Amino acid sequence: MTFRPVLCALLLAGGIATMVAAQDAPPKRPKLAQGADSNDAQEYLVLARRELDSDPGVAFRAFYWASRLQPDLATAFYGRAVAAMLEDHDLLDIHFNGGGNEKERKADKALDSLYALAFSLDPFLHRAWDKTLLVTFAEMRVHGDGSSAALRAAEDSIATWGTSWKAWLFYSSGRFREALDFYALASRRAPKNDTYLARRGEIHLRLLEMDSAVKYLKEAIVAAGA
Repeated sequence: MTFRPVLCALLLAGGIATMVAAQDAPPKRPKLAQGADSNDAQEYLVLARRELDSDPGVAFRAFYWASRLQPDLATAFYGRAVAAMLEDHDLLDIHFNGGGNEKERKADKALDSLYALAFSLDPFLHRAWDKTLLVTFAEMRVHGDGSSAALRAAEDSIATWGTSWKAWLFYSSGRFREALDFYALASRRAPKNDTYLARRGEIHLRLLEMDSAVKYLKEAIVAAGA
C-alpha cells in the first residue's frame, strides 16, 4: 500500500469505519478468558494478539469483534487484514504478487479497504505485524514446512530480495535505525517514491526527530500528488 491511498483515506475519516463494520457479516465471537467482558474491545484485542501466529482464524474473529465494539480502533482493522492473509495463504500471495480470479481480487480489494480504514484512523499506525506477513510469504516461496528453522531461513532470505524489502522488515521489527539506513538507500534509487519518503518521515517521528519527520512527510505529500 503506497502513501497515496493513505492520503485519500484521511479524507474519508469520520464515520466510515462504523459504516464498514456494520456492513460486514459478523463471524462467531471467539471465546474469551473466563471473567472477561465480552463487550470490551480491548479483551478481543488481547486475544487476537495472542492467537495471531498460532491460530489466525481465531485472531481474525477477535480483531473483527474489537473493530465492531470500538469502530475507531485502527489496530483492529489492520489486524483483520493481516489475520485474513495469514489464514488464507492464497490471499497473501495475491496481495503480494497480484493475479487471482475475480472473487480473489475482490477479497484483496477488501483488504486494501481495511488498510485504508486503519490509516484513516491513525495515519502513523505502526505496521508491526508486517514482519509476520513478510516471513510467511518468504517461507511460502521456498515451500518450507512451517518449522521455526524454515521461518528463520525465510526471514534471512528477505535480505536477498532487495533494499526496500529489508527496510520494510527492519521497520516492522521495530529496528528503526536500521530501517532508516535501508530506506535511505532505497530512496537514492527512487527519490520520488512516496512510500519510502513517508516511511522515513514516520520513523523520524517515532524517534522524536521532528525536523526530519516534517521534511520527509512534506516530500511524501508532494511526491504523492505528482
